[in-house]
Amino acid sequence: MILIGYYPLFSHSKCKHLNFFSNFFNKEQEDKINIPFGRTFENLKSREQLSLWDLAISSYDSDQFLESIQHFLDYMKAVNMDLVQISKSENKLEAQLVQGSRLVELCVDETYFRARVDIAEIKEDNIGLMRRLLESSYKLIYGRYCIQKNGILSIVFDGYIQEAAPNKLYEGLKEIALRADKEDDILLDDFTVLERLNTKYNIEIPDHEKEIKFGFIKKCLDDLSNKENHVVIDLNKFTGAHIYLILSTLYKIDYLILPQGRLMDKIEFAHKKYFDRNEIDLGNKTFQLLKSIRDINAINKSDLYKELYRVNHVFPISNLINTSDLANSIEVEFNAMNWYYDNRYFEICEAICDYIVGSNFFSHTIPSLSHKLMHYYYELREPQFFKELGIDTGFAIDQTKNNAEVLKKKVLQLLIDNFENHKIYEANLQLNDQSNVDLLVSYLRFIQNFHY
Repeated sequence: MILIGYYPLFSHSKCKHLNFFSNFFNKEQEDKINIPFGRTFENLKSREQLSLWDLAISSYDSDQFLESIQHFLDYMKAVNMDLVQISKSENKLEAQLVQGSRLVELCVDETYFRARVDIAEIKEDNIGLMRRLLESSYKLIYGRYCIQKNGILSIVFDGYIQEAAPNKLYEGLKEIALRADKEDDILLDDFTVLERLNTKYNIEIPDHEKEIKFGFIKKCLDDLSNKENHVVIDLNKFTGAHIYLILSTLYKIDYLILPQGRLMDKIEFAHKKYFDRNEIDLGNKTFQLLKSIRDINAINKSDLYKELYRVNHVFPISNLINTSDLANSIEVEFNAMNWYYDNRYFEICEAICDYIVGSNFFSHTIPSLSHKLMHYYYELREPQFFKELGIDTGFAIDQTKNNAEVLKKKVLQLLIDNFENHKIYEANLQLNDQSNVDLLVSYLRFIQNFHY
């Protein structure tokens, strides 16, 4: 049984707090950061890093457990991102790993490994909070919630060093890191007895960017309402069409706005409720989605501003999908689109195209070049939003032929930059500029057939 209780994870005599990240981001670095989009990106590992993973496994198999963890931590160091710091003494390892707004602290000696992520400070007892934490603990595989003697709420993952196989260590650290990073804002919103811990890892964004993003969310919801009221097809009879409109809107907001707190949770909740296999009634699913839309629309500006910040993370939020599985997911939705296209319900066809891109961004880490191609799709669909952010995409609203030319140039340049035999891929770039929906479909066909 997983219990919540007081648990002094690190003793001051053995594992002193590390201060590597006191100047993690300075002002000059912040100014140079580009506006990020999307939940996660493919983090390509070098041959050296992959060899470190092999060394971690071989050391573990040879019962060199401390050495195995050292190799594992070296492997975790991301390319060009100083998100992992390691301190080593003769018989001890200490490390810190940044995951969003949270910090994973790992301490290893010759007997135990101990990892902890602090979430918030509890100012007074609360039955509702304890119930929430107990329920949440049962959803964890490797970690558990605990309250330390100083009142800090944490998630911990620990065990004997002989149990720290590289795969288990990776999955356990990932679990507690992702859960803590997600839950800090949500728990603080739900329980006033919690007090926020200072964090040095959030990167603030300017107010004018927050204003643009807030306006874009409202625009997306207004566009959805207008389509629901004026689309040619009867959405009460064609529930699937209605679901495409709603989910494509939610996924678009998630990718382009990249919220970190309550809004992110509501989008994830809507996604989870729709794909709940225990609920088979599409009417009920649609009702739940519409409720999520109303909840999102009710979020006020000041609350949204609190969860608009940038973060970096060591662990990917979603699993990598290969180009073959990506192609299959596109084909499934194109098959669903055929009837709508043949009957000239082009607004629904556009929503299905939006859904294809948004759902894959939401659910998967997409291979880097395919990710870039799919990002161009959103630039094509929302040129005004990018323009307001100061990003010149070259696209314009309602200029299909011009947009097709711009899109072709972007894709060709990407191919030239990445492939010596780029002409092989260029042969498949056949864009149809007869209408907006034809351009979207033909471009997604190119992405579908793009394997590298």
